[in-house]
Amino acid sequence: MSAAAYLEGTFAQEVVDELVEEPFRAVQVPEGIDAVPVVRHCLAACRRKNIRDGLLAGLLLLALVSIVTGSSALLGFCVVAAWAVVVWDVWTSSRSLVLGKLSAGTFRPEDAPAVANTQAATRVSELEARSHGNVSVYSGFNPFGGSGFDHGGWSFAMDMQKGSEHLGERHEPKSFDVSELYEAVDAALRRLRITGLELEGRLFVNGTDLRHDRLLLPDVVGHPVAAVDQADLDRFIAHPTHRVRYYVCIRVIDWRGELVVSLFLRFALENGRLFAELSRFLLPPVKSKYHRVDSIEPELTVRGALSMLGRASLLTIPLWLRSPASVLRPVRRARRRSVERRQVKRDPMFDYGAPTTALDRARSTEYSRYFQKLDREMYVKMLERTILDTLTEFLDEHDIDTGELAERRETIVNNGLMLPGGTVQAHNLAVGSGAKIVGRFFQGGSGRVPPTTGATGGGQTTPAGG
Repeated sequence: MSAAAYLEGTFAQEVVDELVEEPFRAVQVPEGIDAVPVVRHCLAACRRKNIRDGLLAGLLLLALVSIVTGSSALLGFCVVAAWAVVVWDVWTSSRSLVLGKLSAGTFRPEDAPAVANTQAATRVSELEARSHGNVSVYSGFNPFGGSGFDHGGWSFAMDMQKGSEHLGERHEPKSFDVSELYEAVDAALRRLRITGLELEGRLFVNGTDLRHDRLLLPDVVGHPVAAVDQADLDRFIAHPTHRVRYYVCIRVIDWRGELVVSLFLRFALENGRLFAELSRFLLPPVKSKYHRVDSIEPELTVRGALSMLGRASLLTIPLWLRSPASVLRPVRRARRRSVERRQVKRDPMFDYGAPTTALDRARSTEYSRYFQKLDREMYVKMLERTILDTLTEFLDEHDIDTGELAERRETIVNNGLMLPGGTVQAHNLAVGSGAKIVGRFFQGGSGRVPPTTGATGGGQTTPAGG
């Protein structure tokens, strides 16, 4: 993605506009991406483009003067000079800079260019801090949007007031706090020693629910906070609200960030019942065009040089004509920010949630390797089995009956459905009046990430599996 800042059209400007110049909304970076080096390269690429567009705008003005004065020689000079500026930009972007610093063998994230602008440097520092925060402010329906595709999940409720039975004697259940259960699951998952495993607790809140929340939004015309202290986190663990909810994010980053499996786990203890909920998400590899840097030949051939000159020739006129608009971009940005500031003050339902950015749009809908699909299934099964086993052991230690949980555990792990009188192992099944299967079919052998198939209607459904 750092190379894409120089190679992929408007990618750099989109990243800067959405992550650096965004004045009010939260920032969300997809997992598996180290955003700071990418943003630094995007800022450097934009500076280079500003220099190019400034030169082109000056030459365009000179060309207009030559047309008015009827100087064909001056007009010819402007055309050749504009072409030379674009050739310089294409050469330095695709050859000397990318191959020299951003190829697979030379790339070092810590060597990303320094940020010259003080305001932008402050924003990049904030972005780095936010990447280590524990608050996610989302926009729209899905709180886990930055984690990729929804691959279903499961949930169930259990009676915590029924004691376990041993040798005909019913034990009195021992009370516990939800935080103790989270700690037990955390310890069990860490004992797996899975490479790339990350565990973190986060608060999730919709961007339209922050207006009067001074903990998460200290300033109405500022950004939402990226983190809260442990005391506030503990308060939401013990007493979740409708708007703000705590989840443990269980994440495995593999294939050098090209495969990110995320599980979002929540426990709630209320009125003697424990509610357990887990949602699965998958973030597949980036689109193939972002791997273009790996296919650039290190030795410049005649054919490669001619191709580069041809590309520069095709780009010259469009870039030349658009250069005045690019030069005036800071003016338009200042006007837009002023309008947005008035909107924030006026609109009580202003959405502070993180929008979809160029980093999200860079993700593909397909696996790039078949083994990525198998690894995703392996991680999900290992993690879910550990969570359910730990929950069973924890409740056993507190003398709580786990007979019902044992059945649910096997159903979830085997991805089947519990029915009265027996167990049916099924991936797609709808039960109840008016129930129906909702889903799409994909050709076998495809690397596409399929949507979760679920059921709707009046009956219970199998845990949604992927």
